[in-house]
Amino acid sequence: MNLFYFCTIFLSGNNAYSDPLIKLSLLRVESTSLQKEMEYVVWTPTAPPPKGGYPLLVMLHGLGDTATNWSRTSVPKTYTKALEEGLAPHIVIIPDGERGYWVDHMGSNLQYESWVLELIDIVEQQYPITEDLGFRTIMGLSMGAWGALSIGLRNPHEFGQMIAMSPTDVFIAAEKTPASPLYTIPFGDPVHAPFVSSKEPREWIMRGAGTEQRIALIYGSAEQDKFSKGAERLINTAKANDIDISVLVVDHGKHSWKSTWQPSSFLWWMRWLSDIQNP
Repeated sequence: MNLFYFCTIFLSGNNAYSDPLIKLSLLRVESTSLQKEMEYVVWTPTAPPPKGGYPLLVMLHGLGDTATNWSRTSVPKTYTKALEEGLAPHIVIIPDGERGYWVDHMGSNLQYESWVLELIDIVEQQYPITEDLGFRTIMGLSMGAWGALSIGLRNPHEFGQMIAMSPTDVFIAAEKTPASPLYTIPFGDPVHAPFVSSKEPREWIMRGAGTEQRIALIYGSAEQDKFSKGAERLINTAKANDIDISVLVVDHGKHSWKSTWQPSSFLWWMRWLSDIQNP
């Protein structure tokens, strides 16, 4: 496959993020999973790789965002602060998932989960990345948080940790808006409950997944039910099945960057990750 750089705000212009610890690059690749050209962002450390390769962090964006949104927020600055505090420099991969819910769609060739796994393979050919699961993490926000949990739990050979910021509970969401194309496009029209169950994080935990992995969960107490009530259901299921889960509840937090997804929330899970990797 041909990979190539192209002009991006990260490398030039007034909005460019510059830091001596990381380089941000926007790339494109022809995806076999989606049968079209897709964008993705890679954050690469300027420090040389450790023996065994860099840790891996895959970050999945939320609905309405793109691969570039993370890099236009305070997240890179928060990440470099975590590096300064002792977090190991990671190869960070941010794929563009469009509005696909990070799932291989029912009855369709739109394969967004497969795209994530495909991209990891591509990037591993470009950079030295560790195979140690304690240093391989997938995280996401909202739609991406559901995707991170779903993909992570069903691929324990790829990830040792999952980080979920305000994950959607698809069952609650589809019950409230059953005709919404947000759910009928990926999960069937009408939404096909057995298909959702085959991807739903709580269902996989109840089947025994996640016992050798760790989860960090962040959500706001004032978010809509599909996030707050869904998070509570996830916590109860995880605890009932002896899953290692750490939780941050943002008091009065709503489903927004200004409210729940503040730099302090990102720094919380970055410190959590650092503590795991540097016991």
